[in-house]
Amino acid sequence: MWRRLARWVVPGPVHAWGRTRLHHHRQRRVARLPAVGEDEFRRLLAEDLGLASGQVVFVHASLVGLHLAFPFYRVLALLREAVGPTGTLLFPSTQLRERPETWLARDEVFDVRLHPTSMGVIAELARRQRGACRSLHPTHAVAALGPLAGDLTRAHGTSPWPCGAGSPFAALAEVGGRIIGLGVDPSVLTFVHCVEDLWPTGFPVQTRREQLYGGRVVAADGCEHRIQTLVAHPRIRWRNIPTYARRHLPAAVCQVHHRYGAPFYAAAAAPLLAAMADLAARRVTIYTRLIHRGCPTEPPLSWLAGRLG
Repeated sequence: MWRRLARWVVPGPVHAWGRTRLHHHRQRRVARLPAVGEDEFRRLLAEDLGLASGQVVFVHASLVGLHLAFPFYRVLALLREAVGPTGTLLFPSTQLRERPETWLARDEVFDVRLHPTSMGVIAELARRQRGACRSLHPTHAVAALGPLAGDLTRAHGTSPWPCGAGSPFAALAEVGGRIIGLGVDPSVLTFVHCVEDLWPTGFPVQTRREQLYGGRVVAADGCEHRIQTLVAHPRIRWRNIPTYARRHLPAAVCQVHHRYGAPFYAAAAAPLLAAMADLAARRVTIYTRLIHRGCPTEPPLSWLAGRLG
């Protein structure tokens, strides 16, 4: 939120200078962190994040804040080793780097075979693996590796709700899957939007625009499909997932760790969905109450969110 606001009010050259300085600061900070070796990483996956053979695991990963003592591409190999040959890994795999309605309005084509993901090097490495499956959703594509890869991604896009019925996110709860974050905190926990898309009319906040968009998607067999989807309303920027997780989610549902100077988290999908549904029924969400349906501050804050882009 603050970064968007700064981009809106700060002159372009000053904003660019600030981003460069921040990037250099982060590089220096990472260089001072303890180096994580493969054995330490294996223990982190098994002991702190709870990975085990045969599990279905959704992975959010960022190497920016990690100081690895081994080549980055080994992260994917270690993840596959942790869940074994019977386990399945999923990764966010959207190609978007802009507001989805902006991209959809241009009527461009999303080719699941060719377009790289914008979700980081580990997710892109997973997408490129032999046997990987990538869902056809134009704004929330997911890549999967393992025996359940096809089953978990096949129906994504049959519903206009990106994280609702038929999505890999909802399916993750159905199969008792797990969600982990490597080098990231729960602010990137996409699964939180499941409760919004599965029960939209009862959710305290209207999180999607009313307009239905059509996205052109080319599947792995070369056939083009028109996928209908709703997109997030800009008002969802008024949220704070880490604070919500810390205050309202029990440790048995979502655990946040700090190891080697970086954040990590692990969550059990089915208990997390149940806990979030129960909290939403009591009007407790990741969003500020100022944008709840019927609140007088919702219209101006929604307008401001749209102006921030």
